[in-house]
Amino acid sequence: KNNIYYDEKNRLVFLIYRQNAAELAFNLMASDRKADAIKVLDHYMKMVSESSLSYDVLLYDRSMILLLDAYYRAGAGDKAKKYADKMYENIMAEVAYFRTLKSTQQSGTSLAIVQQNLNALNFLASTAAQHGDTTSARKWGQSLQAAAPGIMPTQGGPNQ
Repeated sequence: KNNIYYDEKNRLVFLIYRQNAAELAFNLMASDRKADAIKVLDHYMKMVSESSLSYDVLLYDRSMILLLDAYYRAGAGDKAKKYADKMYENIMAEVAYFRTLKSTQQSGTSLAIVQQNLNALNFLASTAAQHGDTTSARKWGQSLQAAAPGIMPTQGGPNQ
């Protein structure tokens, strides 16, 4: 329900449910039951609303990434994109917030959270491309490239 507040302890339970739904979907796909995998994922998404557990990347949880990957692998790219677009919006809002912080506040946990969000965005772009969603892959990849400077460590050696 949208009008119920769930505290952190209850949200952690929802994270476990989300992870279990994704794992069950992967097991069903391994048994060549993609339609059943999609039903499991749909049932979870129907039962746990975004207001109950947002589509965020958390330091201690990657269950939303697993769920989106499961949708793509099961052949439900439209559903993966629908939820990934919301996750993308949350990631970009996190980056925008991070950029408002003073440089002295942009280290430690805040930096780690934003880096993890951008790593998730990279995964989304790569997964979308692998499954033929080139429009989303391009959009998310371009956003990642624009957001990364000053946040993500540079690749290469010390001379670069």
